[in-house]
Amino acid sequence: MSGSPSARLCFTLEGLIGVQTSQSRKRLLNGKARGLVRDAIRLIDTGSLQLILSDPPDMPLPDFVMTPDAIDIVTSFTSISYGAHLIDLGCSAVWDAIEPLDVWPRVFRWFAYLLPLNHGLSFTSVPSLRYHAYWPKAMECMLKTIRRVLEMPPERARPILLSGGHDVISDIMTVWLRWPEVIGEVKDEEAAALRSRCIDSMQALWLALRVGPDDETLTLFCTYMLRAVHGKPRKLFRVIDARLRDITARLADANDVQACDDAASIMVVSCLFLMYPDLQLRKFPRGIIRSATHILRMAVRAHTKLRLITAELIHRLWALRGRALLLSLDTGIFTTIAEMDAVDAGVEDSLRKLRDLISYSLSYPEAVRRFHDGLPEAAWWQGYLPEEQTLLELAANRHPELAPLRPRDAYFMRVIAFDYVRRHWEDISAEIGPEGLTKTPIMTVDHAFETKRLDLQVHDVSRTLFHPALQHGEWDRYGGNAMGASLTLIALSSSSTSSVPSDKPTLSFTLRGMPSWAADIAQLNHALDSIQRSRLPGALKGNKQHHVKTANKLLASRPLHFLLEEPYDIHIFLPASVDSRQGIIDALTALKSLQNVADDGLSSLWTFDDSMWARSLRWFLSLYPIYSLSNALDVFDAMEKSAVETFIGVLDSVTRLSPSEAREALLNDDRHALHLLFALWVRWPIRIQSLGMNVYGSISCQDVMYDAWTCFPMEVTEEIFVRPILHMLGDRPKRLSRLCATHLNIRTSAGSIGRAGLVNQVNLMKSMTLLCDSGAHGLSGSYIAALINSLDDDLSISPDTHELWTCVLQTLTEMCFRSDYAVAFASKYGLFALLVRVRRLCHPLLANPSQSNPEVSITCMVLTLLGDGLFHRRAVKGFREAQSRYATRMPDGPLRVDEQAVVTLGERRSGMARDSYLQ
Repeated sequence: MSGSPSARLCFTLEGLIGVQTSQSRKRLLNGKARGLVRDAIRLIDTGSLQLILSDPPDMPLPDFVMTPDAIDIVTSFTSISYGAHLIDLGCSAVWDAIEPLDVWPRVFRWFAYLLPLNHGLSFTSVPSLRYHAYWPKAMECMLKTIRRVLEMPPERARPILLSGGHDVISDIMTVWLRWPEVIGEVKDEEAAALRSRCIDSMQALWLALRVGPDDETLTLFCTYMLRAVHGKPRKLFRVIDARLRDITARLADANDVQACDDAASIMVVSCLFLMYPDLQLRKFPRGIIRSATHILRMAVRAHTKLRLITAELIHRLWALRGRALLLSLDTGIFTTIAEMDAVDAGVEDSLRKLRDLISYSLSYPEAVRRFHDGLPEAAWWQGYLPEEQTLLELAANRHPELAPLRPRDAYFMRVIAFDYVRRHWEDISAEIGPEGLTKTPIMTVDHAFETKRLDLQVHDVSRTLFHPALQHGEWDRYGGNAMGASLTLIALSSSSTSSVPSDKPTLSFTLRGMPSWAADIAQLNHALDSIQRSRLPGALKGNKQHHVKTANKLLASRPLHFLLEEPYDIHIFLPASVDSRQGIIDALTALKSLQNVADDGLSSLWTFDDSMWARSLRWFLSLYPIYSLSNALDVFDAMEKSAVETFIGVLDSVTRLSPSEAREALLNDDRHALHLLFALWVRWPIRIQSLGMNVYGSISCQDVMYDAWTCFPMEVTEEIFVRPILHMLGDRPKRLSRLCATHLNIRTSAGSIGRAGLVNQVNLMKSMTLLCDSGAHGLSGSYIAALINSLDDDLSISPDTHELWTCVLQTLTEMCFRSDYAVAFASKYGLFALLVRVRRLCHPLLANPSQSNPEVSITCMVLTLLGDGLFHRRAVKGFREAQSRYATRMPDGPLRVDEQAVVTLGERRSGMARDSYLQ
């Protein structure tokens, strides 16, 4: 037997497997088998596996392929696979001869090295013909070896996969995600077999990890996948879309015998990903549902193995996104379901779930239209089951009613029904009893929005009324032709076969334009504004009394009391109506002006209690709904100046409540008010000019942000404030630092009005930047410059007050402790000269060092940090430039000993830096 030692070992182990397979495992090894075992152990002792048990070489992969070791490593993979297989055959002597205990981690490191994707290569990126001939065979051997681990019992396989060494789970997932780049174009049976191994590896990995609760395994499985796609779920769904499109084309080829098994594996893995909560609320491409629907249609006539898993995949897609159901209805999937129900009774449960979802969707006009259009033009098939025939009749009855229905009306009807069921759910659940908890009330209304009846349909309540997306206000909007989770709450029918019991709450809606009190509110705003102006110097007393009488007369008609109701209880506007929205904004403006007037001595005008402000925030939820943090900025960009000013005024009143009441109001409705405030704060520097704010208005956003911050304990501010703001800024701490700098500059430019609350703003921004600590990469030089400029203005205008500069110096000290870059920026923007001025103002305190004063300790600490930071070339350069640029900041008189020492050190280090540059 000739060849390399690794090849001889591979040949010996292959013969031993043949002998062991041919005889009973319970019998002892015969003479031939014992001889083969001795030969294998001898070859292992001579180092035939030394290559795979050592670390991969430090050379590019294309260069390694040209070496003799490239062939030996492939045979070594095969030998390892054979050795593991012999354990299952009852012969563990060969495996015991391999000395290292960490065999698999070493094998996994070679797998990672030989995987071209880890080197930024693909099958087509290397022109070498030898590489193209070598790689498919190497990949085949490596995948067989990895598959040997995955086929072990989960109790053995999971510890191996999660053991120390290379992260083989990520490599397996990378192969599954990018196998076309690994094997190139499939032209022969060997490439087709390799493709099937790549596709099947993910399902095998799931089974190998499945130890303990499925939830824990699913979390582990999906966490590794999200890491493989760099935390981008959309990338994962695009891959699934591409795989399903490819497998759909393969299923149409009768010669592709592996297509059915590969399709089943892909759809099993896709269902697993759709079970993970973090992926359920993500959007997926439309191609996924189109391919799944096409596969289901092919499974009716062939590929019976795919019927159950395809129906389950479609059901999960429909349950997560109403848009997916609408796309399937376009393709006539109802007829496909009916045909499958007739030929296969084994999938009855899955098909019943699909029929139920279609039944619920027929409460939505767009679904009715698509259902009707998707039916074949020929006469209806006579093989429909009774429940399917009922759905056909229901769609046929509702389809004629769609013509006079406008999209805006349909959206409004959905909002009405959702709010009605939410508020009266206790009464409804009491009526239907425990046995009816799986039913959803269907409210039937006619074209005039008048309630006709209240029916109950069988439905999984957890997927509609209490769906997580619905609870967080992220249901789909009608404008995108989407079918949200709340669509099951409306049925369109002009017939009335039953009536709502008289003792149950009923609905009766009358759509109106701008109500009659709109003119009263406009007059009330004018009167209240005149009352506030009458307090200015030189105003006539008589004019004030006249406007007070006018306000009293207008308030007698209670034009503002509609704000006490829930926004959708009186239904005086449509969300698309701009005039109605402006009317409500005017009413909220009048409410805020009324409180201001009442606080100034006219308390008799104020007839509301503090709960009014929490109710006012609910109106902003209806006027400017935020479906997720990602669209909060767009919502604010669409707000007019009057709406912005009114929102700030209402928030100001909310934050003046007791802390517990303010927190409750701000956290209601999934923190809608806070998220709109964050969008306001993030966009404020950009929109302040377009809004045309005056001096007071330019700082109002910052004041209300600080007031909202102080309503919450420090332990929860990171979760409630910092994380959502960072999300709006693209999760980049440096953007937050720059935004803080811009807000400080706006505050400083507002003159004495802005300086009045500057200490609060510095404290707020100090807390926010410390909570999102990200090191030097999250630090902005503009923020430090803004802090130093505010310190300079304060020392120039009000040098006797120590509160601001103490706060600024404490903030700079914290930043300089965290990063040397902060020290360099502080030196660059002239902090040393301002520090000397501060120490002159504290001269009486410095004269008595026994006193433990924070002003003394903070100035000494900052001076020490500036001196210690002069080891950094950037700090030295900035210190030298600042001495000439900010020379006017330096006070007259000699420097103290420690101050002179810092100057001397800076000059010496500057000379050293200049000399090193010249050298």
